[in-house]
Amino acid sequence: GAGGYQQGGFDFSDIFSQFSQGSQGGGAHFSSSFGASGYSPFFDMLFSNMGTSGGSRRSSADFGSFGGGSSRRSSAANKPLETELTISLAEAYNGTTKSVTIAKPAPCASCSGNGLFNGAPCSMCGGTGKVSATHTLEVKVPAGVTNGSKVRVRGENSGGICGDIMFKISIAPDATYKVEGRDLRCDLWVSLREAFLGGSVDLKLPNGKSISIKVAPRTPNGKMLRMSGLGLPNPRGQAGNILARLMVKLPENPTAEQLKGLDLLCPAQ
Repeated sequence: GAGGYQQGGFDFSDIFSQFSQGSQGGGAHFSSSFGASGYSPFFDMLFSNMGTSGGSRRSSADFGSFGGGSSRRSSAANKPLETELTISLAEAYNGTTKSVTIAKPAPCASCSGNGLFNGAPCSMCGGTGKVSATHTLEVKVPAGVTNGSKVRVRGENSGGICGDIMFKISIAPDATYKVEGRDLRCDLWVSLREAFLGGSVDLKLPNGKSISIKVAPRTPNGKMLRMSGLGLPNPRGQAGNILARLMVKLPENPTAEQLKGLDLLCPAQ
């Protein structure tokens, strides 16, 4: 899955077992899947190296050495955890900052993290010394990301979960446009009169602005109109295009007079 990277006998997907995206203005949410002890094997392994006898407390940048010393540091420490982040087309077009909440372990305040309270297993943490806590981080998504683009959040900004986190971007389906790389396809509806006599129609862009598109007289149904450079922006080069397919909307309830005029315009062969 998006967060299922496995290395060295533990599964990173335990950290991000569920991911749900809010509405356009909302944030994303992660929740962790804990076993009977209240925490995943990853967290048990993580805390076994923090504050135990003979061990030293590790910083968020040094989570790769799980009891093996620097010479045996896991290669997973250099690989960011990957998960998916879904955004709207407008957010991909304009750029955005998403609030993401991540579940992580924290020392139990009741027993000071040692699992015992007055000589008995702590009822607050079940004797594990750890309780669930959350951390909210801000993910800055630049304008012009496409499906599959990756946004990296460095370890110092990820709450010390497990180093860097890599968010793979997924653009949600849009009511107007279909995303194809950096190009945006859409249907542009015009009246029968506009198609035959010509005219102009407005098209709303993902940034909220509208453009006026000229329709030449006698433009056939299905003709593709190209608006260069108005697709998804590209920080490193040429922006994508908008490809609008002209669609003629026929009158739903034409009058007898209108039908007579159509018969004169298009006589039977």
